[in-house]
Amino acid sequence: MIILKYPSKRLYLKFYCDKVMKAILKFNLLTVLIAVLFAPGLQAQSDAAKFVNSGIESEKNGNDQEAIFYYSMAIQTNPSYADAFYHRGIVYYRMNNVSGALGDFNKAIQLNPKHAETYFKRGMIYLDAKNYKNAVYDFTKVIELDPTLVEAYYNRGYSYLQQKEVEKAIDDYSKAIELEPSKPEAYLYRGNLYMQMEEYSKAIGDLTKAIENDPGSGELYTARG
Repeated sequence: MIILKYPSKRLYLKFYCDKVMKAILKFNLLTVLIAVLFAPGLQAQSDAAKFVNSGIESEKNGNDQEAIFYYSMAIQTNPSYADAFYHRGIVYYRMNNVSGALGDFNKAIQLNPKHAETYFKRGMIYLDAKNYKNAVYDFTKVIELDPTLVEAYYNRGYSYLQQKEVEKAIDDYSKAIELEPSKPEAYLYRGNLYMQMEEYSKAIGDLTKAIENDPGSGELYTARG
């Protein structure tokens, strides 16, 4: 007669505990490895964000030079931090350092191509420089990313107008009216274009609507005649 011998419960328990300990050890090693690989980057991003916040506070206090220092420190800490380039670009532009601002906005867009406000700021640089083709490109990107930003339609409409693309300008002013029907500016701009096109009934309608939205403006009465 053959008698089968089975391992004791104690032996099973030891085998199970050994497997659990190995799994825990493997998990801990993986956790440490992740921390070693990613912690410096996370810390750099945290430090860069603190520098940017300090820069924003400096701007609020009217100290642009100090703000530039903090934004530059953020960039030095984390060269991939798009917000630092964006904010420094704004200060540079305010200080009439156009090339510095343009360089920072270009870098910010390279790092974060989904930030509508950066395209808007760069578009304003091109608009001021009368580079209307590039301005149209940037304001179009703004509209793609944030279709509710009415100022982008105003500025793209103006840029189209400077390139003699009147119908496109009218379309943008019409969209601005759709988004903000209570403001007089788009009615004024579109009304003036209709006047130039000798579409007088449309022009009078727009200028009258502009006056209704801002009855205290003498400029609007003069425009309507």
